[in-house]
Amino acid sequence: MLSRTAKSLVGFNPVPVQLLEKSCEYVCRWYNATMQSSSVSSFPTDVINQNGQHIFDLVAYLSGKRPPG
Repeated sequence: MLSRTAKSLVGFNPVPVQLLEKSCEYVCRWYNATMQSSSVSSFPTDVINQNGQHIFDLVAYLSGKRPPG
């Protein structure tokens, strides 16, 4: 049986976990510094638990318009 690497399965090397964690921390800091109406303590968990409300708030803040719906 042939062993396949993650790169051969998906076409690129997986992102190291440490880099993912640092990126999530950065997103939390940026969002909390940018948005005054709500905060994120754990990205992406908080976004998922709030059914994407943080994304809708961010779109409204950056565009000046409320998303439809």
